[in-house]
Amino acid sequence: MKNDQVFVDEIWKKYDNYKNTKHKEKFFKIHQYKHTEIKRKLVAITSSILGIIATTGVVYASVAIHNVLFTQKDTRTDFTKNPGYQYYQDMQMSDNIYYKRIYNYEEYKQATQRWNNLVEMSESDFQESFMIIIAGQNYDTTSLYISDIYIEDNKTCVELRKKDKWTPGSTVISAKVSRELDREEIKINNLPNEVSTTGKYKDLDEITLDYTKEQALEDGCFVVEQYGDIISENKNQLDEFIEKKENGVIRIYLRI
Repeated sequence: MKNDQVFVDEIWKKYDNYKNTKHKEKFFKIHQYKHTEIKRKLVAITSSILGIIATTGVVYASVAIHNVLFTQKDTRTDFTKNPGYQYYQDMQMSDNIYYKRIYNYEEYKQATQRWNNLVEMSESDFQESFMIIIAGQNYDTTSLYISDIYIEDNKTCVELRKKDKWTPGSTVISAKVSRELDREEIKINNLPNEVSTTGKYKDLDEITLDYTKEQALEDGCFVVEQYGDIISENKNQLDEFIEKKENGVIRIYLRI
């Protein structure tokens, strides 16, 4: 077996050559795309390869490298250039999110008139890849990113997650996807980000029917009386939570 560091260096060399040429080496043929932000974890993954080689061999180490590759960008619809346009006119829907697939360069050029900052694709790219465009219309379906694309039950499954901070201009995602991941049916999964309440509120399992408003105040809950009177010290707690525009949690105690 090759020296561990030599093997890792060869992987990086192959990866650099791939990025700087149009040649699609089989070594880097993509079977599963990942979100662009995962690229920053590449160094950590490479380090873990040293341990992988010792037990499972060279093949799995190469898989660890190519699975982190992913191409996506976010943008927004330019309705000023497209008056009267509505998503339902040429897009399909899954999980309350609109999407469309583009399979050729002519369609892609038309799409650039509607959406700026799409993932760049050349005419030759469409031989091995297609583009998916995903559009949202409200808080729950905007400011998302694609965390995973895979095949399940002969469907193309696209997982979406919320960005750390909500931004109003991030309403559309475009992604370049290998045709190997293309199936007739697409399933969009808008997955909620888990927000931890550890250390902020008492565990829900510990709250009983005799839980009082005084206890709720001590726990930092937003406490509202039966007729809408706010008795929390911070009367603007709910408004501040909404205006924060980032992932978080608030517990409301409503006395009825």
